[in-house]
Amino acid sequence: MLRETKVAFSLLAFYKKCIVALAFLFKKVFSKSPKIFDKSVNEFVQLIWFIKKGISIKKNNDNSYLFSSILNKKNIKLVVRKNSSDDLVFRDILLNEEYSFVLKTILLKENAVIIDAGANIGTSTIFFKSFLPKATIYSIEPAQANFNLLKQNIQINSLDTVTLLRNAIWINDNILDISDDFRDKKQWSISVKSASSKSISNLKGITLKQIINKYSIKKIDLLKIDIEGAERFLFSDNDFYKSVLEFVENIVIEIHDEFDIREDIDLKMELGGYYKTHSGDLTLYYKK
Repeated sequence: MLRETKVAFSLLAFYKKCIVALAFLFKKVFSKSPKIFDKSVNEFVQLIWFIKKGISIKKNNDNSYLFSSILNKKNIKLVVRKNSSDDLVFRDILLNEEYSFVLKTILLKENAVIIDAGANIGTSTIFFKSFLPKATIYSIEPAQANFNLLKQNIQINSLDTVTLLRNAIWINDNILDISDDFRDKKQWSISVKSASSKSISNLKGITLKQIINKYSIKKIDLLKIDIEGAERFLFSDNDFYKSVLEFVENIVIEIHDEFDIREDIDLKMELGGYYKTHSGDLTLYYKK
């Protein structure tokens, strides 16, 4: 524990070291520290946790860290922003391997075609490429800051046959606005909505059929969807549903129950001939 604490402390910016030291002094003297210190203390505690899990962490720049680990006997790297949800995404997908149940449930061919809708900073793309290095993946992310990091993380892992699209999977190709008012309002909770009349956004929607036509896709082996509630619009759209039935073998989706759409999605997928299984927050619809 002492080693991990020293390493974590060395990674902090100088002013954060001072804040953490003051916080522990306050806690020793007064049994608690001011809430104003919480952000720096939480960052320090998180660093210790990851180091204890065997993650190598280096300073990347003033705003981010470089996490390094092993996944499926392969070295992986991820740039994560400080005081963001990026380390939580790393934990869930690359450390806890929450998508591993997909690979255990269905047999994906080594050259599978995968669409990663809601790619965030690239963790799910990196996960699937670690197990299926010959897979072709189309990674879609609407938020510009997330997309920039997605691009960087794909590059530092030297992943080929990955196509990056700065779009939102949607029911049409209209202009969309980014919304950051969902759940904890952090980077992994960003959603989209139809643009207002005063919008200056340059973000466009892209339909599943447009992706299929643009890249001449014959079959989608896995469609991964984690789009912070926007799945309610997709599964209410007949054209999207038709494209799923015609082209998609398997779908893994995080259904956001705030919108009360699970039963509707379950019914449509059952009628389409898909079986269903769950793991944590994820639902897998698959064909036998």
